Amino acid sequence: MENSLRLFRKTIGIFGRCNAGKSTLLNNIIGEERAITSSIPGTTTDPNRRAFELLPYGPVEFIDTPGLDDTSVLGEIRKAKTREVLATCSVVILVGNTGFKPEDWELQFIEENQTTKKIIGIINMVESKTENLEAWKKFFEKFNIPYLLHDCKNGASSAVRNFLVQNLQEKVQKTVVADLVPKGKSVVLVIPIDAGAPKGRLIQPQMLVLRELLDYHIIAHVVQPESLKELFLNLKEEPGLVITDSQAFAQVREQLPDKIPLTSFSILMARFRGELAFFLEGIQHMKRLEEGAKIGIFEACVHHVQKNDIGSEKIPAILKKLTGLNFNYTFYKGREFKINGDLDLAIHCGGCMLTQEEMEKRIEFFKEKGIKIINYGMLFAYDAGILERALKPLGGA
Repeated sequence: MENSLRLFRKTIGIFGRCNAGKSTLLNNIIGEERAITSSIPGTTTDPNRRAFELLPYGPVEFIDTPGLDDTSVLGEIRKAKTREVLATCSVVILVGNTGFKPEDWELQFIEENQTTKKIIGIINMVESKTENLEAWKKFFEKFNIPYLLHDCKNGASSAVRNFLVQNLQEKVQKTVVADLVPKGKSVVLVIPIDAGAPKGRLIQPQMLVLRELLDYHIIAHVVQPESLKELFLNLKEEPGLVITDSQAFAQVREQLPDKIPLTSFSILMARFRGELAFFLEGIQHMKRLEEGAKIGIFEACVHHVQKNDIGSEKIPAILKKLTGLNFNYTFYKGREFKINGDLDLAIHCGGCMLTQEEMEKRIEFFKEKGIKIINYGMLFAYDAGILERALKPLGGA
């Protein structure tokens, strides 16, 4: 569960004042004493993350946060961490407590976040302290926020889980690839297993695509590039789509008839994120770069750099080949997003280790700063001379 795809894992932040019952609520939901609780204000000092399968909704990640009103010596640092967490959340749980009334802390929190976040209320029913219950009800009702009365310490975990599921269900489910496959057609997945592949498993975009094809009862053929020709000799009819690792574009193109639709896992991720047109602008901008331009290369995952590493070696080599110029590179890895200085261009991985909110925050930053961005897969397709072909199954861009 900890390694499930962040793209589909809804991030749910738990916010409220010190001793509202945030950590107790987290323990109650997941059914184990994961978060430390006590009556001492400020017990939660750092955001506490917990991946969880919230059935029947699906994978989520709960983040327990320090109190909004933390006035300890490290309070400002903790509140800064809380604001960072808030930026990555698509859903927030605001915990009230019948031991005190709603005040400016909660009011300011809702006013700042109601237009950009889905807010769910939990009123922690503290034994023998019910005098503020009506105040909390009126507070949440004023802002049309759904809420649940719940004893965070002793209440049934099923009650709060069911409440969350009811308020998380989405009317429209986006697909990554299923809508691109003609009815009755199969799909070929070309997955190189080389020194850069993770041992004993597939990378997350590959797992995502394969699982979705299974969910939609679409037949999938999985091969390495060198086995592609043999597969086609044994197929009774042509597949409706071939999806390859971006680095194998050139190798696959040589074996694949032009009439068969071809794209990559990374381009599918860019399409799912909804930013294909913006990434295409990055391709055009790349052609106008000058000698010494500043380029940032972004990888959301953190791994040991090996020979022929895609980010630090292959992409700079491609840019050198395409432009004939020398650039200044800065490499950014992991989920933390802090840019050092100005950039003339950003080149970003598919972002499978980022939540939708985290990726959207990055795209928004690049747009605000006027920085063009290219997706890994689109750069490889352009280098192989088949970008137009790789976009065609997606309806172009």
